[in-house]
Amino acid sequence: MRMSKKIKTLLLVGVVLILAGGTYLLPPVQNRIGWRVDFAMAYVRSVINPIRPLPTALPSSTKMALAEATPTKIPFTATPINTPTPTLEVTPTQIPTATPLPEKVLLTSPG
Repeated sequence: MRMSKKIKTLLLVGVVLILAGGTYLLPPVQNRIGWRVDFAMAYVRSVINPIRPLPTALPSSTKMALAEATPTKIPFTATPINTPTPTLEVTPTQIPTATPLPEKVLLTSPG
């Protein structure tokens, strides 16, 4: 019983795919080519299900906006208010001084 050439080719492709999948599961291989697989999967997803354009608002007519906005005049009456003016006082800030280091320190050993 002789196998046809098509069956041999399909069997060889299947074995190669199984070996490639098993090799990809090894951590060193996955660290090196994992990002490429993710990139390829994203490309395949975008080909199968492309991103649609987002809905945007329609621009409103400027004539309508100008017609609706009518300025109103409010009479202004100035009333003087007697408030004391603040005076500027300068308060000096204290400059921190460094603590002098002791000449000698004796540390006792713990218990």
